[in-house]
This record gives sequence, C-alpha cells and structure tokens, in this order.
Amino acid sequence: MKQGQTAFSVLRKSGLTLFFLACLSACAPPTDLGYDARADPFLQLDAAKVRARSESKRILVVAGGDWCGACHRLHEFLEDDEKTAALLDDAFVQVHVYLGAENSNESFFATLPPTRFVPHYWVLSADGALLGEQSTEELEIDASDDYDPARFADFVARFGT
Repeated sequence: MKQGQTAFSVLRKSGLTLFFLACLSACAPPTDLGYDARADPFLQLDAAKVRARSESKRILVVAGGDWCGACHRLHEFLEDDEKTAALLDDAFVQVHVYLGAENSNESFFATLPPTRFVPHYWVLSADGALLGEQSTEELEIDASDDYDPARFADFVARFGT
C-alpha cells in the first residue's frame, strides 16, 4: 500500500469492494430482531391477549433491542435450534418489547417486576396476569454464552400451557 492510501481505497481500486462489502454484510448480525422502539407495547400486549386466548397459549414478553448483543445471541440460538424455538412457539405468543436508549417504555415495564438485564422473559396468562419471569442468563449453559435446550424445555414445562 502506498503512502496516503487507505485499505478501503486499495480494495476499491482492486475491484474487491463488492466482495468485501458482501462479506461484511454476511458476517454482520441481523439487525431486525423484532424489537421496535416506536411500537406501543400496550397495543402489542392487547393484540397478544387476543391471539393467546384464541390459540390457548400464554404470553411471553421479551425485553430487549437490536442494540443488544445478548439479544442477538438468543435470536441466533433460536434460529439454529428449531426444536427449542418450536417449544416456545407452541406454548407462547411472543411480544418483543423494546428496552433501550431510544425508548425505555418506562410506563409499560413499570407494570412488570424490574430487570437489570436484557433479554428478559415475563410470562403472562392470556388475560395478561403475571405468572412468572425468567432471566435468560439462567437458560445458558454454565459459564458459557451458549444456551441450554434442556433449560428452555424446563422453562416451557414450568410456564407453558
């Protein structure tokens, strides 16, 4: 590389720019995990109640955001482990509620027991009554960043319908 050139200018000149950008896009985590900072969580919950009653399920409120690395890890785990994702989908109507700098949804989260970490789960009845909560950290394999399918199965057995 000549003096004054950046790595990007060398890539652009060498015709590898598109390849490089494609690799970055493929390696980047997904940006849309279902959390919308502009959404009204009370309306989201109302819709979930209707669906939960009609499908005889409970409601799983998931706090998090696209900014959250642990939320990306959880999303990737559920994308890769279809059995665990199906367990959750069979038992719960999931509501992803944004919690972050763009919107703390303070009035919504004031109706639930507080959490210090995201992602975090609260389980509600189809009518919206709190049945329990679960730190997703407790669903991880001990001393790792990987999730344990058996712990998810226990969670669903404990709180699912």
